[in-house]
Amino acid sequence: MKRLKQLLLIMGLFMLSMPLYSQNNVGINSTGANPDPSAALDVSSPDKGMLIPRMSAASRIAIVAPANGLLVYDTDSNCVFFYRINTLSWYSLCDISTGTVGPTGATGPTGATGLTGIAGANGATGPAGSTGATGPTGATGLAGITGATGPMGATGAAGMNGATGATGPTGVAGATGATGSTGAIGPTGATGAAGTNGVTGATGATGPVGCATLNYLIKSDGTAAICTVAPIFEDATGKVGIGNTSPAEKLSVGSTSQLRVNASGDLVRIKDVPYTWPNSNPGGTTGNYYLRNNGSGTLIWDNFALNTFGTNNQGVTGTTDCSVNSTTFADMSQMTITFTPIHPVVYVFFTIAGYENVSGSPQQYVDFRVMKNGSVVGGGNCTAGDYDDTKGVVSSFNGALSLAVPVTAGVSTTIKVQWRRDGNTTSAIYCNAATCPDFNHRSLIIID
Repeated sequence: MKRLKQLLLIMGLFMLSMPLYSQNNVGINSTGANPDPSAALDVSSPDKGMLIPRMSAASRIAIVAPANGLLVYDTDSNCVFFYRINTLSWYSLCDISTGTVGPTGATGPTGATGLTGIAGANGATGPAGSTGATGPTGATGLAGITGATGPMGATGAAGMNGATGATGPTGVAGATGATGSTGAIGPTGATGAAGTNGVTGATGATGPVGCATLNYLIKSDGTAAICTVAPIFEDATGKVGIGNTSPAEKLSVGSTSQLRVNASGDLVRIKDVPYTWPNSNPGGTTGNYYLRNNGSGTLIWDNFALNTFGTNNQGVTGTTDCSVNSTTFADMSQMTITFTPIHPVVYVFFTIAGYENVSGSPQQYVDFRVMKNGSVVGGGNCTAGDYDDTKGVVSSFNGALSLAVPVTAGVSTTIKVQWRRDGNTTSAIYCNAATCPDFNHRSLIIID
């Protein structure tokens, strides 16, 4: 209380040392200027500020019935707060970026939305004030004494159990009835007389004796078993001969073994028999023959060697550079084979890869054909140059051809490949197997 009186005295002396105007407003300054007419209190100083009450957030919130517009400095958030009575809330000036909030007027009709005011510049943040010392915590009052629990009343005595009544006497068991006597067994009936045995039939006549010749099969002539006439013969090793008593194979037919099945049982054939066959055989009158369908429903004799492909194959691969720049067919270098076929049909396979230097825009092809003894037997083509407006473009190509070519067995035959360019340009077509083997080749293969 003494300190409060001292503080009020100092403030009074300070105010007496400065010009003071007492009217409907007050000015505090060192120049003697009148206060601004719009201000109730006008304080100005070139080197001092004005202090408003400073307190913690808890103290600010604890103010009873704060006046509308009341200002305090919150030491917890280091900001000035003002109170708005129409919202019953405190507002921090640190959080307001627009102009000063005016008082709330009476509710009238809604006017047009005004322009948003320009945000004022944020002032420099002042230094934080020192935190005051925390006052001592008051002592906690003593807890009241818990009253004593009253005594529990005594439990009453349990009543006595009643006495168990006496068990009544058991009744007398009834007497068991006597078992009746077993009846007598009846007498066995008499056995009937045995029947007489039937008469034994006469023994049949003895059948005929089988074939008496060693290893001959037997057959029936309708009344007796006899040896085969051909004969059908089986030796001690299981080889069977028909009209042959010395079979050399598992099955041999005829005295000279015209039809035989070999020992492994996987082939029926005519073997090594001089014979004039009913059709012309290019292999002669001896050899290994079999019956086959000629494709028209007729069985004919044929030679095994003449229909086993792969025993007379031919082939050639280009090893030199070659080219063609003509629209007339010309022989392709190294693509010629002369041979003697052993079958009536051979299979011809031809492949080629090369390139062209495109010198014009029209598209160009490479044509190729297969010749047999000077006659065309088949052909094909592939694109050698594409449409292109650029001069000097290299365009590659790949071609292939496979044919079944009829020939005359045993007669010398020449198979060759010819080629040409086909288009409106004058560019040559190349197959440089020697200088460009990585993407140039040509080959001719004949399967016989």
